[in-house]
Parts: sequence; structure tokens; C-alpha cells
Amino acid sequence: MRLRSSLTEDGVAIWRTKFGLPSDLEVRIPRPEERVQNPPRGWLTVCEVSLRSGFRLPPCDEVVEILKFCGVPISQFAPTGVIRIMGLIAFFREHGALFL
Repeated sequence: MRLRSSLTEDGVAIWRTKFGLPSDLEVRIPRPEERVQNPPRGWLTVCEVSLRSGFRLPPCDEVVEILKFCGVPISQFAPTGVIRIMGLIAFFREHGALFL
């Protein structure tokens, strides 16, 4: 079964406001033949649940460094991972710890 995105042009505008996506960040609705597990070259897939969990684009430096260290591409960043990583970043920031 192939599920298609339910995102609409109005939904993109709502995401920009709700999640603070920069106006210069190009966001587009996936084409019917595109799949989340195989985004077009030069693009990445982001699920709404990841944005609700605190992940933002462009990602903060800490997220980029953690992903590089773990060898995990950003497109494989699971929503539960987002929650944990963002929680750790918040914890370290609140306690003045630097990990970059």
C-alpha cells in the first residue's frame, strides 16, 4: 500500500507559521510518485510529528553535530529520537554545558 501525503498548499502556510519555518526555506508538497523513504536528490523528508517534537529547520548546530557523530542522515531522524535529542539539548543549555 502506498500512502500519499495529506499536505496541502494551505498546510504549508500553516506549517510556516506554526513551526516558525523561515520564508527562504523551500517547502513543497510531495508528488504522487514520491515516497518518504526516498526523497528526491537534494531534498529531505520531514514529518509533522518531528516538528511537533521540537525539530526545526534549519536544524540547530547541536542537532547537526549529534547526527554527524552518530552517522545518522537527517532523513532517518525518527520522531522519538527528536524528542530525546531536543530534551538533551535543552538540558545541556539550561545547565550551561557545552557539547560542541
